[in-house]
Amino acid sequence: MHNCTMPNQCKWQPFSSWCAGSGNDLLHPSIRTVLAYLQHLRQLDPKHAATLRHVSTLSSCANKVDSAPVGKHPLVAWWILVREII
Repeated sequence: MHNCTMPNQCKWQPFSSWCAGSGNDLLHPSIRTVLAYLQHLRQLDPKHAATLRHVSTLSSCANKVDSAPVGKHPLVAWWILVREII
């Protein structure tokens, strides 16, 4: 089960709904799933801060991806960096 606490439930809900609608594993997301979700968010709201809030929520609620918290995964860090430049 995910590590989310009650106050984070509303922040977790968008990822949960997106996973359910796209057939992705909510409890053990792959890096591909996480990056697809971040790109989906970027298309909905291009503000960088909004995406960073979701990365923070995923880091605190989701199980680790490739043995790293979501926000510390090298590909997520690279994705964030590239989005800052663009």
